[in-house]
Amino acid sequence: MKFLRTLIFIVFFVLVAWIAITLIWTNKEVVELNLLFATFELKLGEALLGFFALGMFTGILSMFLPWVKRANKARKLGKELRTKQKEVENLRKLPMQELD
Repeated sequence: MKFLRTLIFIVFFVLVAWIAITLIWTNKEVVELNLLFATFELKLGEALLGFFALGMFTGILSMFLPWVKRANKARKLGKELRTKQKEVENLRKLPMQELD
């Protein structure tokens, strides 16, 4: 199973690299990028690829906080589960008392 996951990752990486190289190679026009603080001249393919990478980074960064919250909740629930399991084991060890 690990081999299949690694193979899928390698194929995905090669596919993304091939698309990026093709994008840069086919879009050779020079564009001017005016930002608030500077002006750049880039090839269109490089600009597209850069903004695509920036968008991916922003997306990953925006998913980080919910992931951390979910991980903390899972850790808290796991700790609570272990506490409850210990409590049940301790109750099972107590002798039964007969009611009068």
